[in-house]
Amino acid sequence: MTLIDRASKAQQLWVALLPHIPGPEQSQFVIWANRFTDPQIEQALIRTQRRFAPERIHANPQEAFPAAVHRYVTGLLLNLEKEQGGGHHAPPSPQHDRRVSA
Repeated sequence: MTLIDRASKAQQLWVALLPHIPGPEQSQFVIWANRFTDPQIEQALIRTQRRFAPERIHANPQEAFPAAVHRYVTGLLLNLEKEQGGGHHAPPSPQHDRRVSA
């Protein structure tokens, strides 16, 4: 699957899970797809759906400004990356970069 395909898949998931909150530009989905794994993106969007469910937004509507929600997703993704030891394009660990000398 290409990067654009993965970004489109993430964008479709946003629309399905968060139809009441405008999603970011496609370029943001491309950035997320380039850095994070599909499961990380899915997990972040599912958590965001729970956090910004329509019934919760009515209690504090300022929290649901689209830019704030977009930053929230990025923060979740960064935390997931840290917890899980890297994203889609994480640099190799020093142990995996050792060269075998002959």
